Amino acid sequence: MKKLRVKISFIIIVLLLSLILTTLLVNAEEIKISYLYRITYAGTKEYQEWLVDTFNKKHEGSIQVEPIGIIDEVFKSKFITILRGSTPPDVFFCWEGGYAKNIIDSGVVEPIDRYYEKYHWADILSSAGVNLSIYDGQKYFVPTFMAASLVWYQTDIFKKYDLSVPNTWEELMEIASVLKANGIAPFMLADLKRWTAQFDWSAIFVNKYGVDIYKDLMDHKIPWTDDRVVATFEQMQNMINDGTYIAGALAIDLDPALIPFSKGEAAMWYQGTWMISRFKTIDLQIDCFPYPAIGSVKPTPSVFAEETVMLNSSSKYKDEAAEFINFIISKEAQEKLVEMYGPYPANKNVDLSNLSAVEQKVGEIIAKGGFTFMHPDHALLPSIADTYLNQLQGVLVGLVTPVDAAKEIERIATKFQGPVK
Repeated sequence: MKKLRVKISFIIIVLLLSLILTTLLVNAEEIKISYLYRITYAGTKEYQEWLVDTFNKKHEGSIQVEPIGIIDEVFKSKFITILRGSTPPDVFFCWEGGYAKNIIDSGVVEPIDRYYEKYHWADILSSAGVNLSIYDGQKYFVPTFMAASLVWYQTDIFKKYDLSVPNTWEELMEIASVLKANGIAPFMLADLKRWTAQFDWSAIFVNKYGVDIYKDLMDHKIPWTDDRVVATFEQMQNMINDGTYIAGALAIDLDPALIPFSKGEAAMWYQGTWMISRFKTIDLQIDCFPYPAIGSVKPTPSVFAEETVMLNSSSKYKDEAAEFINFIISKEAQEKLVEMYGPYPANKNVDLSNLSAVEQKVGEIIAKGGFTFMHPDHALLPSIADTYLNQLQGVLVGLVTPVDAAKEIERIATKFQGPVK
């Protein structure tokens, strides 16, 4: 009996040692990858935490993601430093367009065509987002979040003053006249941090001169000193001066501007689809329409990839990082994105039928339009974009003339893009 007990004890010890050894081996094999993301508001962090936690549970013992969140206001200033640091993230957020090209040209981004093929990403993702990922014939990012810029308007104000959705610039200005006569600012603008006025500027330029001319400007095929550029600066300056935009527009930030907007101090707001979640917090009756044509040019709504993720070329675990990217754009994760963060997912298989009527309308615009154009701070290299934003702000506050603003942007564009092509 004693020998039997000794034998059983020995077996138990062996089993325990085996279990410990197995656990140690599993933990030793567990690969850790880091993920850098941008925090735009509270919902962002909640969603990203769900994303990472869910993936880690699914891959416990094999892959674990370590998240790094940076708030939007300081993201650009810290982004490059982190990428060039001693422990750069394996997967990271980036904007598309000229900003992405600048990061790609720096050599820190891995081409991911092989993962597009492995996971069939092109079949499930928005074609607009996929097309945006291509630079010099290779794909460098995965779109995760699509967006569009539209004119949001308060339906109760339009109903009160018997106003209809405009199809032309003249009709929009007639609406503006009625609103101003009744003490209401036609448009909200919140440009304290400089980036929001560019939406109005690019919409005016594109819908007056055409998207092809706009793209030529972004590619420096026409100079910033072009008369059409100067005229657009002048037009926005006049709109500030004549009360088309709410008073104090250049001294208020985006979220605080929701307060005067909710009070009916302004009736319309030209901004991106990320405003939908913000409007829900103040329970307003909102609808939207594309920025109208100015003259004979066919109007073009701005549709683009608001968020993307890239794979670091220095990552030691590229396959594991790609597995995480695959989860980010999976139907499961993108459905949760819509639930917690807001529309619009890059995965085109996500059902949007439970969204409100206005959200579904915007979804149709995004799906129908494909990629059209990016706003300057996405389309341009960072150095040119910063100069543009500064000069636009200077024009709107009256410190810089439209002509001088155009000259300064042209000087910087020539420095970084070379002479007009």
